[in-house]
Amino acid sequence: NKCEQVDFDENNREQVVGTNDKIEVENASQIWALCNEGKSVMLKRSGNGQCLESFDYLCGPSTGITPGFDRVSKYVFGGISFDCPNSGLCDVDGFPCLREDVGHYIVIYKDSQGMSVAMKNMIEVIRNLPKQKAVAGRIMQHRIEDLRRHPHVEDVIPDERYYLDMGPPTKISGERRLEESISWGVEMVQAEYLQNQTTATTTPMKICIIDSGYDMNHPDLADAQGTDFTDGSSWKEDTLRHGSHVAGIISAKQNNEGMVGIYGPHTPNLHIVRVMTDRNVFYASDLIWAVNTCVSVGAKVISMSLQARTSQSLEESVMDDAYNNDGILLVAAAGNGGNTIFENYMFPASYSSVISVAAVDSAKNQASFSQHNDQVDLAAPGVDINSTVPGGYELKSGTSQAAPHVAGIAALVWALHPGCTNQQVRNALIETAEDLG
Repeated sequence: NKCEQVDFDENNREQVVGTNDKIEVENASQIWALCNEGKSVMLKRSGNGQCLESFDYLCGPSTGITPGFDRVSKYVFGGISFDCPNSGLCDVDGFPCLREDVGHYIVIYKDSQGMSVAMKNMIEVIRNLPKQKAVAGRIMQHRIEDLRRHPHVEDVIPDERYYLDMGPPTKISGERRLEESISWGVEMVQAEYLQNQTTATTTPMKICIIDSGYDMNHPDLADAQGTDFTDGSSWKEDTLRHGSHVAGIISAKQNNEGMVGIYGPHTPNLHIVRVMTDRNVFYASDLIWAVNTCVSVGAKVISMSLQARTSQSLEESVMDDAYNNDGILLVAAAGNGGNTIFENYMFPASYSSVISVAAVDSAKNQASFSQHNDQVDLAAPGVDINSTVPGGYELKSGTSQAAPHVAGIAALVWALHPGCTNQQVRNALIETAEDLG
């Protein structure tokens, strides 16, 4: 690959000098190499004069590097080394000057050597999943098949993209309410009947909510424990206003203000796992990590109001393992596409080990936005559901709102019958539900 040398100058990023197979390196801390097809890459030097395996890709025309170009990503290369003296020529033979398509993948390895091979071939290691003998990260497309053929690698699979099941636009935003109300959804699922049977000696089952966070400062939300997202985003914050709404359906306090959740006067045992940053996007590897976290903290019920359009073998095995071996009840939103928009099933709801929950309105009519395929197990309230959000209350609609109704009721039932298995609780919910046809 032919690269044009670019002397790095903060005040003049358009200075292009020469063309060579090698990039001349002085003692500068960083230089730019402009490659054909308008792609460019920056090499950085460490304090001891060695080339770092760190590059910044930029998009732009071949006339040079100018401020304001979209920065695609910062990648850290593994397995690529450059023999760079303090000055002289830095051999870039074999360096991927052309920016190739880079995807999110999970490498499943057979042993520690396979893990090392996987990490060396990744541009950026995003997540290590030792329980599954897997590591997730960004990989250049041309390396996928070589990795799959490696004797110490089991498989390489796409790391599917996820997003929150946000539902239709929120209809109203509510300020703090001085009078307390009971949602029609709480009444429809007959939560009060279970509340009345629950006593101070009843040990609550731990519910793990995998979502966008939780507003710990909300006066109507019960105390909880939680786990931050791995980038440091706090579980005690909820900029997307989704996780707090989901959690409030279960845990909103009976305290003479605002609204009352499934647990009414009782305090649930909640663990919140934040699974994303402030953007509504994450990956299957993040969800696998979150389920692993829920298992490790002793959760009995996992609530997931999130969705992807594609199944994934490793993710499915994680759900199956949590259900069959760890005895956890998994509940997920069926999806908001409606069968006329998305013909395919939504996941994780459509895995056999997960209870898939569709949405109905206050008249028990199927919500127009709700998935209603043959993988749906139950329907629950999901239209105009009032619940907590940072700073107040909102009416939201979606299967996101339906799923926590089922998760909350399941946990209450299980706490009253702690000798039951997760399969027995699941069967009880399905067998006692009203058949809506």
